[in-house]
Amino acid sequence: MDSTSKPVFYSSSPSRWKRFLWAVKIFAIILLIGVASILISLFHKQVFKLPSLREQLVLSQKENTKYKSEDIQLAETKRFVDLAKEARLHEGHDFYKIDKVLPGEVRKYKPVRAGFYVNWDIQSKYSLKQNASKINMVLPEWLSIKDTLGNITSDIDTSALNIMRKNHMAIVPMLTNYSNNVWVGNNVHRIIISPLRRKNLINNLVIILDQYKFNGVNIDFEELKETTDEYMIAFQKELYEKLHPKDYIVTQDIAPFNEDYNVEALAKYNDFLFLMGYDQHNASSDAGPVAPYCCIWIRLGNGLRGCGCYLSGSHINSA
Repeated sequence: MDSTSKPVFYSSSPSRWKRFLWAVKIFAIILLIGVASILISLFHKQVFKLPSLREQLVLSQKENTKYKSEDIQLAETKRFVDLAKEARLHEGHDFYKIDKVLPGEVRKYKPVRAGFYVNWDIQSKYSLKQNASKINMVLPEWLSIKDTLGNITSDIDTSALNIMRKNHMAIVPMLTNYSNNVWVGNNVHRIIISPLRRKNLINNLVIILDQYKFNGVNIDFEELKETTDEYMIAFQKELYEKLHPKDYIVTQDIAPFNEDYNVEALAKYNDFLFLMGYDQHNASSDAGPVAPYCCIWIRLGNGLRGCGCYLSGSHINSA
């Protein structure tokens, strides 16, 4: 080998080595910044304020008129308008049935200013923070039926829980039959037809309410498979009788125009009923308003019939 030969990358000038060192340093700095950014994004939850979309008033009124004429029977609309006019003649409007006996723990939250909370929507937490001073009850979607035996799965957002506690809200978690992105009506059916499984579900619920010191429960069972309302009423009655001695609030979500919910019977075993007045139009239907004003009035009227109540504006009273 020629002793005078030099390595392939040999250079008598030190500038190449200096450039290499600088390149390594810059790459290392970029790598550190990237790793730090990833770690910050993983451990720091940030809620971005998105601009709210506002419909023009004229357009909104036109849409409401359109769907009022298409989706709501004229006779039904007239009847409800007449009931509303009659209600306005009464004095002392109250949002609650006068003859409803509420325990002391429940009366603390009258009038109810409630909001729902979900873990999967980042805007839900932002909305919770922004409106914490305006509401006194929150219904978070944290509990679901696990199986047909009455076991319960919980998914509690601790950061949201801290916000609720800090603002002294009544925390009334929803117990749903929503699992793996579907409503499982069969699980509810298998449980409520069995006295033993009903008892097991209620006992498991009490354990969770005691453990987290919640204020009650909101029952949200949908897409049911029932041919009779007997078992749903029996479950709600047993739940009510179990929770009330413990000063827990008992509430339930009901859907209008749905025979799964015997409103008159269920009203006896709930402190509050929440009417699901939305979803006139949804992802599986034609385009249109989700909950137009006229539709809400009609659905509210349907929900009130079984309670012996009448409506005036946003106020409800017993007839």
